[in-house]
Amino acid sequence: MKGETNGQRDPNTHLEQDLCIHIFTVSSAMVGVCLTVIGLIRVVITLGNADTLADDFLAADSVLFLVSCLLSYWALRSRSLRRMHRLEKSPMEYSLSP
Repeated sequence: MKGETNGQRDPNTHLEQDLCIHIFTVSSAMVGVCLTVIGLIRVVITLGNADTLADDFLAADSVLFLVSCLLSYWALRSRSLRRMHRLEKSPMEYSLSP
């Protein structure tokens, strides 16, 4: 493999994979949190006869976190170091954008 020397991985490659793993786990957890809060908001809306845009915003956030999760998974599965760099930037931008 390209990032290996004498059977050991390059430290930079290992750190980049760690970053992708962290983005993957956090973004997948945030998808679950957003969906849970959407469910709770819908229960409150149903019981209180109120309407809010919070569930719509959370749904948009959930989609962005899902895209970030999928891109970081793709970056982890890619074999090319350059492709991993390119894909690594995308989830970072998605997960950090408001």
